Parts: sequence; structure tokens; C-alpha cells
Amino acid sequence: MKGTNRVDFTIDFALTSGDFGGTTGAAPSNHYTGTIDQSGSASGTTVNNAGVTNGWTIGGGFKCIGRAPAPQPKADPVPISDPGPAAPAPAPVPVEKPPTDAVRMLIVRRVLDVQVTVSSIANIAGQCTYDAREVNGVGVPVSRTFDLAPRGSTTLTFLAPLLGQTYRVVVACQGDFKGQNVEFGRAEQDVSG
Repeated sequence: MKGTNRVDFTIDFALTSGDFGGTTGAAPSNHYTGTIDQSGSASGTTVNNAGVTNGWTIGGGFKCIGRAPAPQPKADPVPISDPGPAAPAPAPVPVEKPPTDAVRMLIVRRVLDVQVTVSSIANIAGQCTYDAREVNGVGVPVSRTFDLAPRGSTTLTFLAPLLGQTYRVVVACQGDFKGQNVEFGRAEQDVSG
């Protein structure tokens, strides 16, 4: 019997000719019942169609099989729709870099003084330092700090160098760019007396 270790079956013996035990006509049959043990041997009792009962044993080779799982209902197939073309990848966000080389300096030599105009092409405000040193180290150095507006300019006036003197003028400007203090420009120029 499916799902157990019990057996229950009937065998009909069909005869082609002659009699069987004095009876003619009907073929004999045996009904078998029993169990299968763990070694694979089967044993039990049999009763034939004449009512005779006997014991029976068959060695090895039998196996019990479990019940097959109940069939699962099949889900309706999900139609696969055409998703169409893939969406384009988002454009990379450009990384904005801080301005550099955004400072210009123009020095105009007059009779007794020089006018130094410092301008910026950067969109940030800054603080600049003006530093002038005599190239031979003889003259008095001049330093000054000043503010510079975004895209602004500032004009400074200094005494002109003496005859034979040459000053190296350096202007450097720093400002806040997205939370970072950066140098956004530097200019250098010589001025002579």
C-alpha cells in the first residue's frame, strides 16, 4: 500500500490448458497481504480463491516509497513586458574647481610715486598681500594687506624707487571658495627708479 510498509495484491494464474487440482474452467488466484521489513524482505499470508491460507516470504529487494507530495497549483505565468530602452545614465556632475591665476597687477611709474592697480576676475572676495623688496637688498621693503571685492579692483600708491633701485613686487590674494581658503591669484612685476 502506497506510503506504508504494507503489501496487498492479488495474482490471477491463467491456465492455457488442463485442470488445476481437479477443477476446470476458472483460473486460480491468490490474494497476498503482508509487510516489508527494514532489510527489504517481505512476508505475510496468502488466501487462494479456494479459501486455502498459507504463509509466504520473499527475501530482499523490496523498498518502501513515501507518499508523493500533493501537486501544487501552478501559478499563472506572468507575462514579460518589453521594458523599452534603458534610461540613459545620469550626466556626471561637474566638479567646480577653485579659480587660479585670477589676479592682474598694473604698475604705473610717475615722477614721485607709483600707482599699483590690482584687479580680480574671480567671483570670490579675497584678502591680498602686497610685498615689494629691492632686488639688491639695499632698499626698505614695503608690505601691505588689503581687501579685494569679487571681480573688483583696488589702487594703491607708494613712493617711487630711487634712481638705480629695482623692486620686485609680488601680490597674492586668498579667499573662501566653498568653505576652503584658496589662493586665487598671484602677480609679480619689477619696478625701477
